[in-house]
Amino acid sequence: MATSRASTMVGLLTTVFGAWLIDSAVQNRPPIKTLENIVRKPGSLTTVLSQAKGTAYPVVHGSSPSGSAGGSTGSAVGQAAVAFARSQIGKPYKWGATGPNAYDCSGLVQASYKAAGISIPRTTQQMLLIGTPVSKTDLQIGDLVFPDPTHVQLYSGGGNIIESPHSGLNVREVAMWGFMTARRVISAGNPNSTAPGLNPGGGGKGA
Repeated sequence: MATSRASTMVGLLTTVFGAWLIDSAVQNRPPIKTLENIVRKPGSLTTVLSQAKGTAYPVVHGSSPSGSAGGSTGSAVGQAAVAFARSQIGKPYKWGATGPNAYDCSGLVQASYKAAGISIPRTTQQMLLIGTPVSKTDLQIGDLVFPDPTHVQLYSGGGNIIESPHSGLNVREVAMWGFMTARRVISAGNPNSTAPGLNPGGGGKGA
């Protein structure tokens, strides 16, 4: 009897999880990345499932660094970070990689700010704690965008982001497909200033 009940429960969970993966594909969310996060941090399943569904994210071709949802091009440092990230487009995603030949999501963002002369923390969770919060309507070039607690992107202007998405895909610039929160690393009014928890000129060290 217990074996039968356990088999029924496993079957139900398999069906529900399978339906969720199919829904992810229909909604153009990246289920491969989600599965990677769940495998590494099983407790994140509840958080991931609570996120709003994403939208389609067509690849951007020849986008301009000017313009943003908030109408500002951002700081010189933010633009420099985005310029570096854009130069890495086409390089593969690799978990734990920080360049120069491959990147994970936070590795790309850290390397981009390092190229702009600013040291920021290594992981997505640490990046969630730096700088100042930014609303979706006030995004500027170079802002850190978090579609969920396990993924970070760089806002590149015009409603687009640059990201190293997940295994099987390369660094790309696409339309912003999700938004949980965002953080501003550098003040647009003072490109030489650093936000809380940051070090100018440092190289940063992976955590």
